[in-house]
Amino acid sequence: MNEKPTASGRPHALRLDDRSSLYLTGVVDVCGFDETSILIRLDGYLLSVDGEELRILGLNVEGGEMTVTGTINGLNYVRDGKGTKNGEKKSLLSGLFR
Repeated sequence: MNEKPTASGRPHALRLDDRSSLYLTGVVDVCGFDETSILIRLDGYLLSVDGEELRILGLNVEGGEMTVTGTINGLNYVRDGKGTKNGEKKSLLSGLFR
């Protein structure tokens, strides 16, 4: 995997195997999760993982690594709301509910 550093220098990459196992690097925090959705904070973005019977098998926030299993139906990147190109502030979840 070719990881590119983000604005703060924390690289991020993901690997999805057979829609049943997702490995991520560059994880800053987990904002919320249940069996059908996981909201993950990356550097500058939120990643929404949608699926069925989702489980977090491993999480190392200090190392920025995470493993998710289950049936993964979708991945969606959203700006994290720390600011926009116009300088206006947005809430973290406003980008998910347009």
